[in-house]
Amino acid sequence: KFKALKNGDLLHLLMKASRKHKRISYQTKLYLCKKFYEACCHLWFEEKKVHNDLKLDNILISDCFTKLLLCDFGHTTQHNIVLKTFVGTPEYRAPEINMPTGPFSAAKAEVFAFGSVLFCLLYTSPSPRDRG
Repeated sequence: KFKALKNGDLLHLLMKASRKHKRISYQTKLYLCKKFYEACCHLWFEEKKVHNDLKLDNILISDCFTKLLLCDFGHTTQHNIVLKTFVGTPEYRAPEINMPTGPFSAAKAEVFAFGSVLFCLLYTSPSPRDRG
């Protein structure tokens, strides 16, 4: 059963906060990081899958900020897969994915994307490339 989530995704939440110069409290950021971690742990350790496209757009927020929901599982693979082609969004991709050195571990590349999302959350940045 699907339910409309009025808060949308994390990208739009962070963009709205940046545009309106609103601060998201540190406690809220840590809570969102924890919920993101829990969602990823479920996917990685319970389901034994790798999302392959973790990014702010693919993380939905429930109405009362009580849950984060991962979405867009179009690139999802088993956790032990070695990939030979580009997957994911360029801004969140691990550096090894862009190198012509051959296959790469989907699980290891996912850790980079996970860290990029945490960076965005903690620094209220809509993009991991915004280091300013």
